[in-house]
Amino acid sequence: MQETFNPGYCTIESADLITAEGETKSLTGLIGRFDLQQAMSSSTITGSIDVLDGLGILTSLPIRAEENLKLKLKSHDLQTELFLDLQVIESGDMYAYTLHFITRSSWNALTENVITAFRQKPASYCAKQIFQKYFAKNLDKNRKFNIEESDGEMRVIIPDYNPIQAMNFLCAKAFTNKSKSSTFRFFETVDGYNWVTDEWLLEKANGTEKKNLKYSPIVDRNPLQGP
Repeated sequence: MQETFNPGYCTIESADLITAEGETKSLTGLIGRFDLQQAMSSSTITGSIDVLDGLGILTSLPIRAEENLKLKLKSHDLQTELFLDLQVIESGDMYAYTLHFITRSSWNALTENVITAFRQKPASYCAKQIFQKYFAKNLDKNRKFNIEESDGEMRVIIPDYNPIQAMNFLCAKAFTNKSKSSTFRFFETVDGYNWVTDEWLLEKANGTEKKNLKYSPIVDRNPLQGP
């Protein structure tokens, strides 16, 4: 897929912390470090920021690791902007905070459990239904869901998983005749979510040299190893 945002050379244009009570505080001038991680091996985006509050601006809140964090980032080499709607899941001590976060869409999905069954349906159909019910309602309009169609039909019971576990469960059961590896993976990037194979990703890549893949009867699920 074509790169739309390079976090290696970007600045935080604005950072707003919104409490559960709706109070908003700007963190833009207080951030000393910013970290954002995304990978095929991770179902969610993770990240953190260091906030140095020497004047005690945030002590009146206080921060309870339940806040909404809205970031506006600008990539200077690609001249693109990125808006992230995030959920704070961990914070630090007074005056020196390290706020750890994931996206709000993933956080809200993780608050629910999936107990359902599908009969004579492709795995990709099941994945679409789960995504629409648990992820799509909280997905920003500038982010999307890429899904590759799978082949075959199956009967499956999802016993009591969170939605991310359910999507990975379906990845393990899916196959497609278009892909020798059938390495379906569910992972999140700044552009959205993906439920696709390694071959699909290479096919969609633009401006890159085509990679010759090697295949074996036993496929390593580690994306760094490849099919």
